[in-house]
Amino acid sequence: MSNKEKIDALREDIKGLKQKIKTLREEGDSPLSKAAAELDLPNGVRHKMKRTLKGHLAKIYAVAWAHQDNVHLVSASQDGKLLVWDALTTNKTHDIHLSSNWVMACDYSPESTWVASGGLDNICSVYSLKQDASKDGAIKAARELNAHTGYLSSCKFLSEAQILTGSGDWTCILWDIQGTAKIQEFHAHDADVMALALSGNKKNFISAGCDSSARVWDISSGKCTNSYSIPEGDINSVAYFPNFGAFAIGAEDGTARLFDIRADRELQSYTQDGTKPGITSVAFSSSGRYLFTGLDDNHVNVFDSLTGKRAWQFDGGHEQRISCLAVNSDGSAVCTGSWDNNLKVWA
Repeated sequence: MSNKEKIDALREDIKGLKQKIKTLREEGDSPLSKAAAELDLPNGVRHKMKRTLKGHLAKIYAVAWAHQDNVHLVSASQDGKLLVWDALTTNKTHDIHLSSNWVMACDYSPESTWVASGGLDNICSVYSLKQDASKDGAIKAARELNAHTGYLSSCKFLSEAQILTGSGDWTCILWDIQGTAKIQEFHAHDADVMALALSGNKKNFISAGCDSSARVWDISSGKCTNSYSIPEGDINSVAYFPNFGAFAIGAEDGTARLFDIRADRELQSYTQDGTKPGITSVAFSSSGRYLFTGLDDNHVNVFDSLTGKRAWQFDGGHEQRISCLAVNSDGSAVCTGSWDNNLKVWA
């Protein structure tokens, strides 16, 4: 037997062993939906719409809460503005005019020093909330991070000094904000990166995109440590479970899925009966018991993350596509953004 034949035979043996391991695992494990079938939904108060934030003049594409409090948030719209809001009073605290109207992403830095945005200009623009406006009253970009060759789909601050970006050029980049320099690049996706999620210790992150995959990365090494895929379609959103041992994705096929990183497998799926509009955004409640999913239509579904059953749906609110949603740091409120130009705060 030649060396090639031996190698081919060993590969077949490995495939057989992997299948045996998979079969034994499935026989020994109880599916989450089965294990949780007898559980009742918690007797929590369902979210009601408390505030409407009006000020944008075009479709809203992204929203992020401030980390230091549960009141301030930033939103990005294709009217070419970043608006920073006080969600209690509905007042705007900052009105930032962008160099490009085609914005797709925004984020708030951990200490509320910066906000960042990006879109079809391929640039991550970072703005200081501490600086004085220029003579014409405008807040100028303090830093412009320019290396992507495709649109910027997502940005996440690790600290006041570093930010992570995902792009339509199939890559992610970790940046030094002050030096406007690349620290690390991440290559593994076979199509556009659409969403990012950061772990609590900032040592790992998850990227998801149009290649139907979600990938877990080690930030220091730049290596992909785990990869998870769905049958087909774009993954539009990703969110870590509160203990950072699992994560959820929201996909264009109208299904959200829960993956456990340690078990290296899918635990649960979430979808509504009947028509299945695409899921644009996902976020967990502070306890992880509920999963919020924003839909291509004007609804938000709330699922019991254990049983997979829909617990309720946000009543009323938006008139067009839900494009983004975010839960504040203590879990007391959810903000949704829509193509109807409005933001809604639910509590």
